[in-house]
Amino acid sequence: MFSFSKIAVFATFTLGVFTVAKPFARETSVQGAESILTTLKGTITPLAAQLGAVKSSEATPAVVGPIVDKITAAISIANTGAKALVGQSQDVVLSSASSNERVPLQNISKLVTDILTLLIPVLVRLAKIVGPGGALIDVLRPVGLGLSVLLGSLVLAVAGLINLLIPVVQGLLAGISGLVTVLGLGGLLIALGL
Repeated sequence: MFSFSKIAVFATFTLGVFTVAKPFARETSVQGAESILTTLKGTITPLAAQLGAVKSSEATPAVVGPIVDKITAAISIANTGAKALVGQSQDVVLSSASSNERVPLQNISKLVTDILTLLIPVLVRLAKIVGPGGALIDVLRPVGLGLSVLLGSLVLAVAGLINLLIPVVQGLLAGISGLVTVLGLGGLLIALGL
């Protein structure tokens, strides 16, 4: 006759074997930070160049808006990927875009720095052209807000990234304190605890 304790021991042993036999695998749809950021950088680089080429006489919502919409859409896709990284192991978060290796934290920091350096100076230049109350500010703000959300997710997902990005963000935002909140970049400071 089987006792309850024998059944419990058998069940525990059996389930333990299945647990060991099939380790938890990462979801295949989760991309590492390098892949997410490389895709974003590749998408926004020509768009940032287009924004940078806008002359002061052309700095209107009608001209700038379509470019900003494409940038915002690319950042939104990256945000979805970055949010999926939160809670994943660092092996997943730092997985290479091109191989099964783990990338150095500095690679991720460089990609984030490149993205911020592509966009923030262009946003600031356009904001200075139209002034803080101009209609163009409302068109530009979603880029800053999107970057803030992206950085917040990456700081949560990538261990140690915050330490590498603090000097970068401080340098990029130095001297533009009046435009930080106007452009939606205040979240960058919050994400980094500044």
